[in-house]
Amino acid sequence: MVKEDQWKDRKVQQMESSSWGEVNTNCLLTIGFDCSQTLKIPSDVEEILEKFFSQPWDKDQQYLWHRMSIIEDMSTLDPLSGGEEVEKFDKTLVAEVVENLKENRVICAVDGSNAPVGFSVVVAVKLGKKFCWLVGYASGKKFCHLEKDLTHMDMETEALLLALTLVKGADIQILCDSKSAVSSVKAWSRNTTFTKLHQKKLRNLARKIPEEDFNKIKWLPRNCIAIMEKADLYSHGVETQFQ
Repeated sequence: MVKEDQWKDRKVQQMESSSWGEVNTNCLLTIGFDCSQTLKIPSDVEEILEKFFSQPWDKDQQYLWHRMSIIEDMSTLDPLSGGEEVEKFDKTLVAEVVENLKENRVICAVDGSNAPVGFSVVVAVKLGKKFCWLVGYASGKKFCHLEKDLTHMDMETEALLLALTLVKGADIQILCDSKSAVSSVKAWSRNTTFTKLHQKKLRNLARKIPEEDFNKIKWLPRNCIAIMEKADLYSHGVETQFQ
């Protein structure tokens, strides 16, 4: 049986201790993004992002934002453009949400996958008539070495938790296709009973999220718009470029 201190040592060995400016990359030791930054986020994009926040990014946010990677060759793709066909009774909801988001300069979407186990957070920033797309994705097995039965819901929940951490203190909407994951994240923020160290790490993040921030989450049918399609694709750890 692995003791807690051994677990901590193992985690430290698995994750590089590097720095990005003043960012402490050990502050989210057991949960974060696999992807390394391929291109530095342009200063104008970072300035736009920071304007949405009522206070400077904390260490968790610094770590996560600067682990996001730019998706190239997608500057002309509107994140709200049509995706997969949805059921007739969902069309009105999709149209209403899309209409409400048209004026938003920053939009976020998340998704989790169980084949292979992983999750993703995608952010699109509007720059005039073009867009800057950012993605963070991770493989669940990398961050939960001792958990053998990670589920689709685990991944959906972790994706939402990281997205809520990213947009804490900002008026940025988060789109997801799992109503159950929303309930799970709320439960993490209130839960005080844990059986595994990884759960404690999740709780430490969840408890920092203001209750009102849960209202930022909007449910939409799976892959109904472009940004949700991309979140679905990257939840499988796909790194290749696509249109």
